Amino acid sequence: MEQINAAHERGMGFALEAIRGRRAESFLPPDVAERVIASYDRVTRTGEIHEYRETFQLGDEPKYWDTTLVPLLGDDGRVAKIIGTSRNGTRQVTGGGLADRRGRARLQQSSHPHPRGA
Repeated sequence: MEQINAAHERGMGFALEAIRGRRAESFLPPDVAERVIASYDRVTRTGEIHEYRETFQLGDEPKYWDTTLVPLLGDDGRVAKIIGTSRNGTRQVTGGGLADRRGRARLQQSSHPHPRGA
């Protein structure tokens, strides 16, 4: 790992300085590290962009990340580096987004009539 942004640090729960230069299996749970490494290996092997949703447990709740891995080719035509972008999709998957909160608020209002009977 060479670089991650602040939003990813917050979403994942660890700082770049704690993981810089380390391999995934040294800071991710074994099952997650295995899947992440397999995705990077696929990009290295095929030289193709790979998009996927990763699901894993961090703390008490599952996290969902939509990830795109893009190979950067060297002068020899082989993958020299991989750039990964991830977006935290947990709220969309678990229904914690704005639309869901509005829906819950409407449900609460309809199930609790106005105290004046209006």
